[in-house]
Amino acid sequence: MLHGIVKAHMPSFPIQAVEKIRLIARVRITRAMVCLSRFKEIIKPISLNEDDRRREYILNIILVLSLIALCILGTTLIWNAVHVEGYAGMNPVFFTLIIILYATLLYLSKKGYWKISSNYLLIINAVGTIYTGWKWGASLPETLLLTVLVIVIANVLINSTAGFITAGIMIGSLAILGIHEAIRLNVPDWRLDEISVTDVITYSVMFLFISFIAWLSNREIDASLQRARRSEKLLQVERDTLEQRVSERTEQLIVNQEKRLSEIEHVVKVGELAQGVIHDMMSPLSSMSLYMEEVSTNSEKYSTDAIQEMIKKTLSASQRMKSFMESARHHICPTKTDDYSTADIYKEIIIARDILAYSARRSHVHIDIHVEEPIMVLAHPLRIHQILINILSNAIDACSQDKSEQDFSTERCVCVDAEAVSGSARITVSDNGCGMDELQTQRLFTHPKTTKSGGTGIGLMNTYSIVKNELGGSLDVKSKKGFGTSITITIPISERSNQTNQK
Repeated sequence: MLHGIVKAHMPSFPIQAVEKIRLIARVRITRAMVCLSRFKEIIKPISLNEDDRRREYILNIILVLSLIALCILGTTLIWNAVHVEGYAGMNPVFFTLIIILYATLLYLSKKGYWKISSNYLLIINAVGTIYTGWKWGASLPETLLLTVLVIVIANVLINSTAGFITAGIMIGSLAILGIHEAIRLNVPDWRLDEISVTDVITYSVMFLFISFIAWLSNREIDASLQRARRSEKLLQVERDTLEQRVSERTEQLIVNQEKRLSEIEHVVKVGELAQGVIHDMMSPLSSMSLYMEEVSTNSEKYSTDAIQEMIKKTLSASQRMKSFMESARHHICPTKTDDYSTADIYKEIIIARDILAYSARRSHVHIDIHVEEPIMVLAHPLRIHQILINILSNAIDACSQDKSEQDFSTERCVCVDAEAVSGSARITVSDNGCGMDELQTQRLFTHPKTTKSGGTGIGLMNTYSIVKNELGGSLDVKSKKGFGTSITITIPISERSNQTNQK
């Protein structure tokens, strides 16, 4: 671009001159970039705390700019001392000491002692202001501007408390300087002269310097506030994410806990039911043993018809044992439920009755089954089995609760009805047990509830989850305290199930 501009305005320049200009411009730009980089390196803070970094950054800028201004002013002062006759200004040696003092403050700041450097800078400016007021009067504009500068430096570089203390000291000093000016000071003649260009430049520079410090402080404060807001937003996002993770983790823990409790409850029920199955198997097993022993040892005493009758009874007992074994295997070692298949409601009711037969006899509870026709539903048999086991087990427990084994005044009964109604299978389990109040009825399937020692109370919750979430059915509970409970389960029947029912 520079080549095009030069070529457009000075087309008579030779190519070598244009290249030389470009090279000079490039060198100067490079030097300016190097100087800017060094300037940034000099003013770069090293404190770790954000508030300390802000104050240290402002202090370094003030010291660097002050050194630049003092060097320029010192050069002018030395020039006047050498070339101006009758020079009555500040001694160049003393001024050089001031420059060295500011350089020392910058060195201390870069070494990490920025707080000490800030305090000394404030003291130096305050002493300079008081000296100016003592030498040339408190009413001198430079004295008033320097006073404002000292107060601003105290507020920006230290803190508000230091600013108030400094303001009080400077106001007291101005009062004393004002008395000194009125009583003792001989006002120089140049104080009475009209304002000059030098005065305007001096006042402008001081005003700009004060405004620059205030702007720099406000900029750093705004940057700190923006960082704080960004950090707050990040913390908010992190908090929301953490809350979501905690919620998800809590839900997962609850699911795992419920699953574990369900497994524990299943193991406990297996142990309880195993006792009943073994007890029920002992009777047919004893019958088989007696019949076979009688046939093998005393066969000559019986006729052929009698022997065949004993063999039939032995086969019946073995089939009864087989039925118990299949029911126990079906309950203890269920098959996988990944794929749906058709389940026979009546068959599952019979299996549940056989599994709970010993528990019912021990509690003196009679189980009545009323199923008029086969009902097939599109569901895995294990799910129907789990539903019936949980409902029937709780019904038996409800009948035996708060009643002694010698109390036979009221027959304790659990009735199971099943029928196909409007494309759905309806299973009703009723008992004449202890019953529940309204609050217990409402919370039956949503909160763990158990009346057995060692029970988990989540069996009915699992039943509700299977019926509602897996089978798309519904549950209806009717109960009255002291009169019993009736639970109706409705499960949709698919077209495939309807075809099976019709066959």
